[in-house]
Amino acid sequence: MANQQKLIACNDTLDGSDNYRKFEIESKTNRVTFLLLGVGMLLPWNAMLAAMDFFKEEFPSFEPSFSLLVAVSAPMFGVQAIAFFFLQYIPLHIKVTFMFMLSTAITFGLVLIPLCVADEATAYWLVIVLSLLFGSAYAILQAALYGLAGPAIGLLNNLNLGIGISGLSVNCLRIVVLATVESNTVGAQIFFYTTGVYMLVCSYLAWLFV
Repeated sequence: MANQQKLIACNDTLDGSDNYRKFEIESKTNRVTFLLLGVGMLLPWNAMLAAMDFFKEEFPSFEPSFSLLVAVSAPMFGVQAIAFFFLQYIPLHIKVTFMFMLSTAITFGLVLIPLCVADEATAYWLVIVLSLLFGSAYAILQAALYGLAGPAIGLLNNLNLGIGISGLSVNCLRIVVLATVESNTVGAQIFFYTTGVYMLVCSYLAWLFV
């Protein structure tokens, strides 16, 4: 039943004799799915950038505008190499789904830890750890999704389009938040909670369609 669901999700259909018709990798379903996954791939990163004023308020003794960016960027190359050599034996749909689920947990943690942990230094280093984990998860997710979409130009284009839409949508939301919300804390909660919910949707889509 699970295999049948995967095939149907890729726009395979059943004829009267229960035989599958020709597999269509660039089906409309897959195009929409890769567009949505592209939006989600960088959404937590865009939320971090949009909520940087929140991190500056929460960690005045540190420089989160620099350290958080380094923490996300630093592990990307090394983790991609590890993913290429050691994670190639893990099924792609498991990698993609798990990375989206991990990114979901990280997204909620990035806003909840500064609000719930009283000690500034402890909260800061926990956020740094989450940022390192997100950079690692993004590296694996990027390799997996581009590997999946690579043979199909339509899917690759939709994935890249989704990445662009992600940045544009967060920037538009930031403009609205800056114009209507005075508190950086409330603004950060809007960014991260909406991002977290969307990442949950991406986790579900990845499990169904990848």
